[in-house]
Amino acid sequence: MGLDPQVRQELWSLIDGLRAGGVTVLMSTHYIEEAERLADTVAVMSEGRIIAQGSPAELVRAHAGEQVLEVYGAPPRLAEVSQLALRSGWSSRRSGPAVAILRAERLDGRAPEGVRRPANLEDAFVALTGEEIE
Repeated sequence: MGLDPQVRQELWSLIDGLRAGGVTVLMSTHYIEEAERLADTVAVMSEGRIIAQGSPAELVRAHAGEQVLEVYGAPPRLAEVSQLALRSGWSSRRSGPAVAILRAERLDGRAPEGVRRPANLEDAFVALTGEEIE
């Protein structure tokens, strides 16, 4: 069910208030941002099975690292970056108009120019499942 932004914020506030009051809330969502913002514990599922479980921060650290390098460019450039990542053993994925390389804090001098950002739960989800977020 889709919610408009105002209702979504109200719902998030309600859930956060319940959590703060010690109430356990079991929630199923495809919205990774919701899980990252609201959950104390996340269970990542793939094909009906739990494949990883922990706090959002633990899952991000364990499966995506601290930073992601996003390299933007035309499709031929992105294909080139994807091949470099594959040859170099770097975990990467297409992320819209970019290639996202996980664990950017470990990259060596061969890393292409790009934008660094903190890793997030979506990065960990894709690393764990190989499935892009809808």
